[in-house]
Amino acid sequence: MDDDAIIAELLAAVQAEAREKFEELIVQLSDDGREAAVAQLSALLPAINPESIRRHAVLALTELGGATVVAQLGQTLATDTDPATRQLALSGLEKVDLPLAIPYLLQVVEDANERLAQRARYALGTAASELAPQLDSEDALLHDRAQKGLTPISVALLGQLLLSDNRTTVQTAAAQLLGGRGEAAVEPLCRALHELEEPDLLWGIISALRQIGRPEVVPCIGERLVKEGNRDLRRQAATALAQLDQPAAVPFLVTALVREDDTNVRDTVVNALARQADWHRKTDEFLTLLEQGSLERANLNSTEIVTALRPPGEQAAANRHLYTDYLLEQALAYTDNPRMTAILAALIIASAEGSMSLAGERLNVFQQERDLPEERLQTLRIEIGGATALSPILTELKHNLAENFQKPIAQLNAHTQRMWRITIVFAQIGFLARTLMSIALFIVGVYLVLDSYWQVMAGNLAAEQLVGTSVSFLSGIITMLLMVYRGPLREIRQSVNDLGIASAAFIAYVHRVLQISHTFSFAYLREKISFDEMEKSSRLIDEAMASTISLLRETNEVEKEDGRDA
Repeated sequence: MDDDAIIAELLAAVQAEAREKFEELIVQLSDDGREAAVAQLSALLPAINPESIRRHAVLALTELGGATVVAQLGQTLATDTDPATRQLALSGLEKVDLPLAIPYLLQVVEDANERLAQRARYALGTAASELAPQLDSEDALLHDRAQKGLTPISVALLGQLLLSDNRTTVQTAAAQLLGGRGEAAVEPLCRALHELEEPDLLWGIISALRQIGRPEVVPCIGERLVKEGNRDLRRQAATALAQLDQPAAVPFLVTALVREDDTNVRDTVVNALARQADWHRKTDEFLTLLEQGSLERANLNSTEIVTALRPPGEQAAANRHLYTDYLLEQALAYTDNPRMTAILAALIIASAEGSMSLAGERLNVFQQERDLPEERLQTLRIEIGGATALSPILTELKHNLAENFQKPIAQLNAHTQRMWRITIVFAQIGFLARTLMSIALFIVGVYLVLDSYWQVMAGNLAAEQLVGTSVSFLSGIITMLLMVYRGPLREIRQSVNDLGIASAAFIAYVHRVLQISHTFSFAYLREKISFDEMEKSSRLIDEAMASTISLLRETNEVEKEDGRDA
């Protein structure tokens, strides 16, 4: 049976809605016969009634296949009034040649028949996922075919597929295609980057935004960088910002530099910031962010931060102190903020190749060039540290120590020594006077004894005179005995003891005060003096004075006890 006879039977089978019959007949047709059958069915299709026969005609066209079938099915999809026939036409387009069907599918993505429109969008998503990889094909035919098929798909529809289609392959393809659509694709890509959470998909979205490369893409990539989440995704965002090399990325990169705790992400952020040429802006953004936060010097890697923020190589090579001097200038604005001053001191040292000596030299030069008073830089000097930076402060401290502490202490010690010497001299005078008086009394006693003795031995005394002479004799004896065993000699011995104890107490007191003062001076020069240390020093001096007074008081009590015993 020739093709004409087969086509005649095919048309009859369609009219009879005998699907199995016309499927058998279609297999028997030659290529030319298929084309002829398509032409005849296409001509009859608009006039065929009822709808059930048109549906079978659509099924027959689908089985016949070919480019001409796509056009007829597309026309039926767009113009037929029967929903079921349109659904069959759409299915036929998917089956025959989906890439060629894209223009017809696009006509119904906003159709009033939501079910049909949804099915069309689904088919377009499938087409996008199949054709997108072919854009990277080395086969020119495949590339051109994919390019031709995908170009009609609008940015809005690709954005809809990206946000709404639940197939990852379709979403990834939509992101890839949006990456080639320029500025118009920024909004749907940024929205997807904000709303979606699948790491692999977000990776593709970031790549698409990086491909667009416009300043408008920076904020949404930057927000993903500073957003808590997948570590690898943050690193991808930092890499994208580095490759974009847009000034608008600086605030986000600086924020990540301060907040990021993952080493690999931080390394990428540092490299991204290092590529930014505007080092003034980078540094100002960084300092502003730190001022608003609560980070301390100990929590920051100053070397890493300086690497990220310093001037580009050619500027730094022309003036190796350029960044150090700029940081010193910035530090003047934070003289009333100890936390920021400490942070800037760490950055200044890092910018000076990690040398406190070099940082101190630049600080001295900076002060001389701007004729700044020492008071404005004192806190910064202390934070930088090192002999060079601290030299003016140490000189002032030594002067203050000598004038306000060591000299008054020396005067107090000299005065105390003079008072002790005077006291000892008077004690010695009293001791000598008491000794002379005791000797005089002893001589009087001896005289009385000897005189009475010679009068008695002469035998010339009357009875009354004998009694008086005996009384003189006894008085002399008693006076001598009292001098030897009681009274003055005992007091002389006690005076000697008092002088010895007082001298020992004085020596001990002076030594303790000197030890405390020297310790205070040492701590003062190293700026380790606090209110607690001052209180401790005062307490030690009070204890030394109290100990001396207590010793003297105990000595006095012993003397009183001895006096009562006597």
